[in-house]
Amino acid sequence: MADTPDGIVREFRVSLRTRTRLALRAWLARWTGAERGRLWRRNYHGQFENYFAENAYEFGEYVSHKAIVGALRNALQALATRGDGPPCVVLRGVFPRRWSPFGFSADFSPATVERRPFGSKALPPRHAKGFINKGRFDIVAAAIIDAAGSELRKKSAPDHAVRQDYITDCDSEAHAFHEGHDLWLRFRQATPEFAPDDPRPDKVAANLVVIGCVENVIKDPLYVLPVADILSTLDHDTLFELRKKQFDFVDGWAADLSELSPHRKSIVSGGGDDPKSWYLSFDPNRVVIRSDKTPQEGLRAVAKLLDAINRIGQRTAPVLLRRGDALIVNNYRTLTRRKERSRFVFTWPWPPVRWLRVYYGFPRELTRREI
Repeated sequence: MADTPDGIVREFRVSLRTRTRLALRAWLARWTGAERGRLWRRNYHGQFENYFAENAYEFGEYVSHKAIVGALRNALQALATRGDGPPCVVLRGVFPRRWSPFGFSADFSPATVERRPFGSKALPPRHAKGFINKGRFDIVAAAIIDAAGSELRKKSAPDHAVRQDYITDCDSEAHAFHEGHDLWLRFRQATPEFAPDDPRPDKVAANLVVIGCVENVIKDPLYVLPVADILSTLDHDTLFELRKKQFDFVDGWAADLSELSPHRKSIVSGGGDDPKSWYLSFDPNRVVIRSDKTPQEGLRAVAKLLDAINRIGQRTAPVLLRRGDALIVNNYRTLTRRKERSRFVFTWPWPPVRWLRVYYGFPRELTRREI
């Protein structure tokens, strides 16, 4: 299996020199609080995660300024803008690639993860948490996003984290998915409840998504689907309906989506005759489809969009992330999904798990002072 699909993903193997610069600058940022000219240690009073969540953009600027330069920086900047280049970039080995925490952490099991989700003080367990903190994953991700011309921040003011953890294991997926079934429901984008062209800083959709691979012993791939490939197959009338602000999206998930507060917006935005100049903001699991709320023309347009995603999505090639890799996608021009599994896999270290840490980058031109 190819690690990356040609023409869709551009791949960089991060050099030892760049990794060393990132590690050193990330350590200095943590030590000084990302204050230039400061040499003494900042005391976070045990609240570094909260401080970082409020000032992630400063850490990103501090690290990327000297650690991410040259062709790599140019490629990341091109990724965040409109253009004919690939909508995704894979950075091989950009995060620390220490020995996996799972092999020596008895507390880290699928059952434990299910009982104590991320965000609780009990998880990650001691070994896994130390692995993440020493690796400074969050600071490196902030630097990647800053080098692309965006900034890592919280999605909205009430949120207290700038990232999300997704842990996949074969045992849980075997009961939920079947190979080839329901495939299109898992192609999605981040922050679909917001619009790419919204001028309000707290309502604009993320333009970049960084998916960092902490561990992937089951070799579970991701799939990327360019928006232009989908929209170019739709007729004019369908695109016209998708560009109307007549669809309700929710910020979250529930058995009954109507229980959540919806955001009314369009699915397609942008202008011009070239599909490459259009943006998509869509997640089929977070759009509220109700015959009494959405016009019939809009319902038919969504059905055609899902059909196009299903047809084209079955031909997409996998992107395999290994420990320490990162996938950076233009969130306006790309949909992503995971690989479903329905069989048990024996791996070492144990248990068979994939751990991804996901970060969202927002347009920098929308001033952070207004958020």
